[in-house]
Order: sequence, then structure tokens, then C-alpha cells
Amino acid sequence: MRVRGILLLAFFGLCLAITIVAFPGHPGHSATRPPPRSRTTKHRTVPSSTTTTTTIAPGDLPQTKTFPSASDPVFLAHMRALVAAVASDQPKLAIGAFFPLPAYIQVKAIADPVTDWNVRLVANFDSDIGLVHQQLGPDAQRAQFSSVSIGAGPTWVVPGVELNKGSYWRDYGTVVYCKVGTAIRSFVITSMISWRGEWYVVHLGKIR
Repeated sequence: MRVRGILLLAFFGLCLAITIVAFPGHPGHSATRPPPRSRTTKHRTVPSSTTTTTTIAPGDLPQTKTFPSASDPVFLAHMRALVAAVASDQPKLAIGAFFPLPAYIQVKAIADPVTDWNVRLVANFDSDIGLVHQQLGPDAQRAQFSSVSIGAGPTWVVPGVELNKGSYWRDYGTVVYCKVGTAIRSFVITSMISWRGEWYVVHLGKIR
């Protein structure tokens, strides 16, 4: 009888052990869970693009023998700027229509073309803008560009003429027409010369 009891106790103990192993969530059992998986966020790297724009002024480039057109959009924009400068008596508005300094340096065979351009040509141009402003009358500030007529005899000027070491097309007597109110008025550009197929003012008034 005593032996039977011992065997029954051993049997129940074995069953309990099997139950704990088979069902680890059973109270009293401490299960070791695997650590949570860490999430890795992938970041897209967008390559940066750097764009460099280099603008070269026409006067920095070499001359060409291209004949300038009076209907060229750049030339017409320059003439509009010239009329605006005359209307407001502000020469700086039309400096883009004036022969560029880098081109003048390439053209002239003189000791100091930079000083000549600034002290003589540009100074005279500034003065002439004021004179044309007065010429258009009391309503000059209302002047708007209408049209332009190139002189009759453009000439290709070669090195050695007019103290030049370079060449250009030259024109005398271009007439600029502008509308002032209901009236059409005009003024004359004494001399224009070309650079790379574009006309530029060099003497608005008398040559001096």
C-alpha cells in the first residue's frame, strides 16, 4: 500500500513536469522572449546639382564682319532705352546702347582707351542726352520710342583709319523717331559703330 502511494506521487509529479514544459505560459514559468527587432529606416540620398552660368559680354568677344540689322531685337531694345534716357534725362538708362568699353579697347590704337572712353565719349554722351531732352520740348518726359532709320551709307572701317587697330561698320545720321503725346518728333544720332553685328551709339551729338 505504501509502495502504491509512492508510485502515485511519482506519477503525478512526472505529469506536472511534462505540463510545465509543454505549456511555458503556465503561471510560475518564466519564459525568455527574444529581443524585439529594431527597425532600420532607409534614407534616400538625392545628389545635389550645382549649375554655374557664365555670361560673356559682347565687348569681351572678338569682332566679326556681320552687318548690323536695323530690325534686330537687341538694337531696337537699345533704341527704346535711348528714348527712355532722353525722356527722363537719365543717361545711365541708355548705357547699354553705348559702344562697350571692352570693344573700344580692342578697336583703338591709343595710349589710354579706358580714360578716353570714360572722360571723353561717355561724358559727351551724358551731356548730349540732356541736350536732346531739351530739343524735344516741354513734354519730353512723355516721349516713347516709335521707330528708327539707319543712315544711308554704312561703311566698313579698316585698321589704320581713325586711330584704329580694329575694324567696324560705321554709320552717320541715324534718325530716331519718338511719339510725344500725339506728335511725332525725332532726333539724330551723329555716329554709330558696330560690334559683332550690333549697332552702338558712339557720338549722340557732335563729334568732339
